[in-house]
Amino acid sequence: MNSRHWLFLFVLAFSVRLLALGLEWSSPNYIGVGIQNAEATRHLAQGDGYAFDRSRVAAIYEEQTERGGLTDLRHFPLSRYPERRVQPVFQYPPGYAIFLWLFGGWKTFVFARLFQVVLDSLACLWLTGLALRMLGLRAAWVAGFVYAMWLPSAISSATATPDAMTPFFTIGALDFFIRGINARGRRAWWFWALSGLWVGLGGYLRPTFLLLGLAMGGMGFVFSRFSWRPLVAGALVFGVTMLVLVPWAWRNHRLADRWMFTSSIGGYAFWEGLGDFPNPWGIEASDKMAQEFVEAHGYEWHSPESDRFLKSEFWKNVKAHPAAYASQVFRRCLKVVTARSYYGFGWRVQFDPPMPGSLRELPGWLFHHAGSIAILVLWRGWNILELALVALAVGGLFSGNWPGGHYFYKFKAPVFGVIVYIASLSAFIHFHPRYLVTIIPCYILLGAPAGLRLYDAAREKLLSRWTPSRPEGV
Repeated sequence: MNSRHWLFLFVLAFSVRLLALGLEWSSPNYIGVGIQNAEATRHLAQGDGYAFDRSRVAAIYEEQTERGGLTDLRHFPLSRYPERRVQPVFQYPPGYAIFLWLFGGWKTFVFARLFQVVLDSLACLWLTGLALRMLGLRAAWVAGFVYAMWLPSAISSATATPDAMTPFFTIGALDFFIRGINARGRRAWWFWALSGLWVGLGGYLRPTFLLLGLAMGGMGFVFSRFSWRPLVAGALVFGVTMLVLVPWAWRNHRLADRWMFTSSIGGYAFWEGLGDFPNPWGIEASDKMAQEFVEAHGYEWHSPESDRFLKSEFWKNVKAHPAAYASQVFRRCLKVVTARSYYGFGWRVQFDPPMPGSLRELPGWLFHHAGSIAILVLWRGWNILELALVALAVGGLFSGNWPGGHYFYKFKAPVFGVIVYIASLSAFIHFHPRYLVTIIPCYILLGAPAGLRLYDAAREKLLSRWTPSRPEGV
């Protein structure tokens, strides 16, 4: 691939993500996450530390929800929304707030979200480079093109959430880990250290990154027929990850007397996950219900103490109704495997207009609602594409090179380990589509060769059918 090819992929990915940014700009998706991080950013900029006032955040959230979209924090001055009690933040790692601080996010989201779009476009090039080295030119083109055009990833990159940048760190961690597995001597150790650094930086965005190194190394250990090399690599990645997260853990220990390398939101995810489906515990997947529950038991919302309390309540509930929990895990597995996304493509579509009274009114009705219809079709239809991508990834995992071979554990096993780890968190704890955006590059890496094999087989079959046979003796 030459420079023009790389430029083409970048421009394509950037154009799609810029369009997604326009669709997502004032959408109602993830307002709360954006407001909380912006408020924490404002206090960082003022030198108050990583903190915000929950009453002010709640008031701003209520107004923005009524408006139907996220707007810049500069429109909500302290004179209108005064602060009552500023408290340290424990429920989110500080990475996204620091990122917003660098780009003036406590005033406007414009520059931060533009940079996210650029970063995900660069992630497309990084994914293409990894595929080029491990899969060859054709598969690299497929992987780069699919990721550039993949709308859920584009939409995610445009949201004011930490998830917008997680694919970049996932791809980087995988690339460095795989480079180390395929290298020798000191170079391998340096690559694994870089992978740990990348996982650690990702851990400042999403707490789920913490065990990513062990997932890659553990899967390599299993599929290499218990070779210690990938396991040592995973342990080194995990060790470096912990070192990178030490400042965050030390801050939490100093303020809450607890070494937290992730966040205090884990208990809420466990407990609210029990409400993903109808259940015997009477729990709903609602932040408001979780808040009322912990406060009724004398704990402060999102405090480390409430996190421990909800985790203990989760285990009590599971022990009381193990069959109900097993049923939930099974149903969440189906949602993970069959995608069932509701990304919204810019907004949550509620399309229920009055139908046209006659055929003569149909053209005008279609023209008037064309945008909503297109978004709705895209939204629902993308589930089929995601299911096809998952199927191709499974086919790519077990085709061409069977488990136990060197190529499998040096490339496929770490990629598969990331998928299993992230998908398992959604299956066993709490499901949300945006949590799965992190592993879309992994699906593409495994699915690209399988897609090419299907294309080549279909093309050969069509050519053999339509190419006229030459008469004998000619």
